[in-house]
Amino acid sequence: MEVKNILNRLYDGEIVPCEQIIPQSREYTETMEKIDAEMKKWEQKLSKPDFVDLQDGLQSLPTQECALFNEASFIAGFKMAVQLILESIRHTA
Repeated sequence: MEVKNILNRLYDGEIVPCEQIIPQSREYTETMEKIDAEMKKWEQKLSKPDFVDLQDGLQSLPTQECALFNEASFIAGFKMAVQLILESIRHTA
């Protein structure tokens, strides 16, 4: 059985970098708990239609912004990694 290299696995969709990122920090967990508490607070204060509108706005736009930021960060990090590899090859040759 042939073992695929990482580039083949990336190309074939077997590796999805953004799905492998699972924040483990206490700060992340606390922030998510605060968001949950705020959403529950506003769910009690607002009518059902107003709360649904709030949820839609708060979930779609920040999610889109975060995805775009993560994409740019990934690209920048990948480019830097390639530059580091190229530089190390030049200095060892």
